[in-house]
Amino acid sequence: MNLSKSKVNCYLQCPHRFYLTYVKCVPQPITPPAMERGRKIHKVIENFFKEDSLEAANSKIRASEEYKGNEVAVENIVSFADKISKNKILLKPLLQEAQLFDNELQFSGIVDAVFQDGQDILVLDWKTGKQHPIEEYRFELSMYNHLVKVAQNIAPSHWGIFFCDTGKLIVEKVNDAITELRKVVESCSFGNIKLEVRVVEFPVLDSICAYKLSRLPNFCIK
Repeated sequence: MNLSKSKVNCYLQCPHRFYLTYVKCVPQPITPPAMERGRKIHKVIENFFKEDSLEAANSKIRASEEYKGNEVAVENIVSFADKISKNKILLKPLLQEAQLFDNELQFSGIVDAVFQDGQDILVLDWKTGKQHPIEEYRFELSMYNHLVKVAQNIAPSHWGIFFCDTGKLIVEKVNDAITELRKVVESCSFGNIKLEVRVVEFPVLDSICAYKLSRLPNFCIK
């Protein structure tokens, strides 16, 4: 089984949900509204950065179907793009919504965006949920950093989070001393997942998930 950021996070939150979703392949009974909203905003961002000028991008994004109901988040994205662009020429990402693979670790992930400004290369993740301290995101940021280095031969100098709902940008210099991915590999978390896929031991850790909230209670252990 190939692993991804979503699979690893799912496993860490609740191994039994991981089992239902990725081993038994039981369809998720409901799509959480927050997930659907995140999908729409990510689509807006992707289309926004396909344009060549800020003017064209602004016009396109505000005319999109996804703009309605997400005005604050979209305007924050416009403001961010204006700050990083020069002479009204839109700074395009080197990578956008790129699915990358590490064949050695059998690990993959979708990187939201990679920007370059001179010698600085930033791996950026768009967040549409609540804002939390950067410490809570270092694990997944280190995953993206690793994939960009291995799959694209690009060495990011920084990683960061942009919170669409608040317009807050948090950026850190990439530091191997705080790279959480190596800690996970060394603690055999990936190996444990693969082992438990074989022995089928998946305890329930998450008390509230889509399966419990659905009308399919037999899928989840009480």
